[in-house]
Amino acid sequence: MVDKELYAAADILAVLLAEQHRFDEARSVLNEFPPLADDGPRQARLAWIRRESGERDVARREMTRVVQDSPLSRWAWLRLMDWLEEDAVWTEAKEIVTRLPKAFDHDPALRSRRLELLERAGTNLSELDEEWKRLLEDFPEHETLCLRRIDMLLDRKEYFQAKKIVDQTYGYHRRSTYLLARKVVVLASLHKKNEALETALELWSLPGDDGGWPSH
Repeated sequence: MVDKELYAAADILAVLLAEQHRFDEARSVLNEFPPLADDGPRQARLAWIRRESGERDVARREMTRVVQDSPLSRWAWLRLMDWLEEDAVWTEAKEIVTRLPKAFDHDPALRSRRLELLERAGTNLSELDEEWKRLLEDFPEHETLCLRRIDMLLDRKEYFQAKKIVDQTYGYHRRSTYLLARKVVVLASLHKKNEALETALELWSLPGDDGGWPSH
């Protein structure tokens, strides 16, 4: 049986070598180990090394095989979604992320990342809106998730829908500067100037940062 701590150290070494563009050495470090009980993490790292070396298409195909053979590898799914978006292979994206394993039903970050990618890929928005509705119903108190959805709706200029999410989320996060900043934008976009001003005053009265927009 492979020592997990030894493999973890080898994985870190492989990353450091790859960052120095010593790709053959990085692969060699990982390939010295026999197949793991769950070989998904190693295969995902090898695909990542391939990507770092510049073989983008090959790496993407290898990572696709990883999520097919080891569908519970969260890191592999996230990297693959990033690569699909970076490479703008929208048909491929729609085929690969049509659905996620049921085990990720309790993972709002992964589920929302999938929906964002599908929207970029040109999937029918009404279908995605229904999935977003279910996702927000599953995690009504998840602030970052709600903020992501509000931002997407603002980008689409769907201000009434954005206001619905703001109102629902406000009950859980009344003192969130991030949420209040978005509430100001939504209200101003709906020409509710007095409410927007009141919310801006509420925002400025809170301690902490200046109500910036969080990175995701």
